[in-house]
Amino acid sequence: MLLEGGNVYWTPYMFYPIGVDLRWHSFSWFSIALWLPLQPLAGPLAAHNVTVLLTYVLSAYTAYSLARGVVDSRWAAMAAGLVFAFYPARQAHLNQLNLLSVEWLPLCALYLMRLTHLSRLRDGLGFGVALGLCALAGLHQLVLAGIWAVLWLACTVITERTRWGLNTLKAATVAVLIFVIIAGPLLLPVFRGLLEPDVMELGTGDTGEKRT
Repeated sequence: MLLEGGNVYWTPYMFYPIGVDLRWHSFSWFSIALWLPLQPLAGPLAAHNVTVLLTYVLSAYTAYSLARGVVDSRWAAMAAGLVFAFYPARQAHLNQLNLLSVEWLPLCALYLMRLTHLSRLRDGLGFGVALGLCALAGLHQLVLAGIWAVLWLACTVITERTRWGLNTLKAATVAVLIFVIIAGPLLLPVFRGLLEPDVMELGTGDTGEKRT
């Protein structure tokens, strides 16, 4: 549907001929964006394998970056990167890119910690980008990042409120704006679906009549 220019949140290939609403499907748009340009060059299987390998490289690097920002030991940070990239749960889901694509979670943590401690606009920009990439990697990744972010913010407000100031709020505003720009277009249909809790859109007929 994406290549055909149709509605990416609806497909006729499931529950044919009615079709099915995909707004709650576990897409990994970031992985799709990596796979699409590789597929015509290397074939679908090789493109998939490269995309999977990239999740390991990115996961190791982002976890290393987070650990390096917390501890002084480069070796400890390298160990953290390797553990995060190869922990057993990831090996159990090698065929599920939406579950493998956890590489942006450490960056969310790193930039939010910097934002609350240093109140720099560039850290707000980094957090907004990382959170947006979490959303593109999978909605469940966004949920995990959001839960951690709320807990971290609550903790810092209670224990480190003296660090908060106008610059912190500015950086947080930048983060929200960047996140909306990156993830907003893909999340908007999902939020619209939340306003229709009693309606499950299975598709449309040839006459445009909605079937429920």
